[in-house]
Amino acid sequence: MISGDDPRTADTQVSITSAAGAQGLTPVADIRHAETQISGFPPVSRQTVPPGTGRQVVWCGRETMIAGTLLGRAPRTLSSNHARAWATSLLRTRLLPWKQIEEDVWHTTSDLLIHQYALFPDHDWILLGGIVRAPRPHAATDAYILAWAEEALGLSDPPAWLPGPEHNGTWYAALPDKKP
Repeated sequence: MISGDDPRTADTQVSITSAAGAQGLTPVADIRHAETQISGFPPVSRQTVPPGTGRQVVWCGRETMIAGTLLGRAPRTLSSNHARAWATSLLRTRLLPWKQIEEDVWHTTSDLLIHQYALFPDHDWILLGGIVRAPRPHAATDAYILAWAEEALGLSDPPAWLPGPEHNGTWYAALPDKKP
């Protein structure tokens, strides 16, 4: 059954009625992102955005380098499917399907091909927006990767980079001191 009070969104909200009809409507999925929404699981709270959101992040895997802006974190205990559902709900925009680019590293683009996003695990699931992606050279050093990120992101004043908590190829721009 299609439901919704607003005719502009009614075609995107899917509900089912129980056989007895006593339970009423139960939300199942938002069909705009059907491949990433998981039926029967509540969405992760939108309050997962950490302090420091908006800072630059660089990730380097075996074959790919990604640089972008931190949009949010989700607990690493989420499965890959649940992490993508969380990211999709946090972005609140129409997306092309998530594509795996390396093991547990995902990429998507807004449906108008304007914005790119990446999702990968560090200590938590990390969601980046405004990303730049490139193949990783085989002999790339940390210095090379960070210099590439600064140039790719157009940073005129390069930040100090700090390794991620598990230092598995993730670097975060240092937050400015908050001393008075």
